[in-house]
Amino acid sequence: MSCLLVTSCQNCPAVSLKSHKKYGHTSKAFPKGTNWEFWVNYCENLRKNECIRILDLHGEVKLYLLTESIPHGRFIYDTDSNYHRYGSIGSGLRTNLCEELIDANCPSNINHCSDCPHLNELLGYLRRKGILIVDCAYCPLHKFGKQYNIRIAAATICLNKYMECYLNVSPNAPIITIFPAKVYQNYGHFRRKKPHIDRRVAKRFNFGDLAGLKKIIEELLGDP
Repeated sequence: MSCLLVTSCQNCPAVSLKSHKKYGHTSKAFPKGTNWEFWVNYCENLRKNECIRILDLHGEVKLYLLTESIPHGRFIYDTDSNYHRYGSIGSGLRTNLCEELIDANCPSNINHCSDCPHLNELLGYLRRKGILIVDCAYCPLHKFGKQYNIRIAAATICLNKYMECYLNVSPNAPIITIFPAKVYQNYGHFRRKKPHIDRRVAKRFNFGDLAGLKKIIEELLGDP
């Protein structure tokens, strides 16, 4: 696959996020003051490797989960990132996926995903199903808060320039979107700019409520 990190963000309304003072999390991999480019390269190498694993297993990506953007301090495919409900940052997408897809809650006797057996169980489930998680944007768009018009515009630009290459690996595979609820209120911009992607969307889920996601996945892919 030919997805390459390109750092030209001309005309993107979220370009200011690149100057955020700290990306990455507290681990040996991330020295103090890790910048945007280091973090994004790190995350995208993990995503590319995951895509390659899926292609090796299935010959194609079977289904995409399309989310808004990469957070500034943790990443879904990074096993050193902490999404544990009792950790210092608290739950997020990976926590929600564990609860919905493998019916697993965060154990109360540990406080980091790296110590939790459910992490490998979740990643294994996604690989067996041929599911790849793709973010629309490199930058943490949640930092724009309620400025949803900026968030949608930036996500559309970044998806168009850089991230759509993942969706093109298997252009006939269906897509399930997982966006914040109020992002969908401004979703018309995305639909107008990316109609060929919108046509592939089989279901839209709110970020905070993934109830029924597993059922939809089984309907689309079966339950081997």
